[in-house]
Amino acid sequence: MANTRLLRYVVKGSYVTISALIAVMLFTSGCAQPEARLRLHDQADTQQQPINLISQWAYSASSASTSNLTRILLQWPLPGSHMGQKEYVVYLQVPQIPGEYAVGESIEGTFWVSGFFIQYQGRNPGLTPAVDGKITIDGNQPLQGSLDLHCADGTEIVGSFLTRNDADNVTVFEQDHRADIADARQVAQQVSALALKPEN
Repeated sequence: MANTRLLRYVVKGSYVTISALIAVMLFTSGCAQPEARLRLHDQADTQQQPINLISQWAYSASSASTSNLTRILLQWPLPGSHMGQKEYVVYLQVPQIPGEYAVGESIEGTFWVSGFFIQYQGRNPGLTPAVDGKITIDGNQPLQGSLDLHCADGTEIVGSFLTRNDADNVTVFEQDHRADIADARQVAQQVSALALKPEN
């Protein structure tokens, strides 16, 4: 907390910072603020500098059809903004059990670790699916983790997330992007098939 002094209470002869107490209480009570951080870089565009994004638009929802599938929706405004239009989006489908998962990895034999990145503004707007990389789930109460992905158009995205369980926001987005989600799954399935193909 940038410009506030550390206030301390003496508790039975020990010093305990208020900020530490508040952080523990928020985390254990499930009130931690959702957050999504992302650093993206377009390798195909050598003139574009890496972009750093941060927001509190971080949502997740479990799947009714597959017990181990969770869907993650991360959104950001323009760099340096905290409000406004959602100009950048990452959508992911991953297992909800903590672990490290590669793009194309099977989820209960029905789904595959998949996702895509959308940029609505900037030099290279559009949607591009993830074709390589990994997503790490560190915990699921609340769901949190990190990502390091390579997309089909050359964009590299690296970030972290602490989500809020919000099926409404996730479902509304999915209804508007059914074809994109299906395409991302198909790409992930192809990645999986190539990984399993024996080398000549």
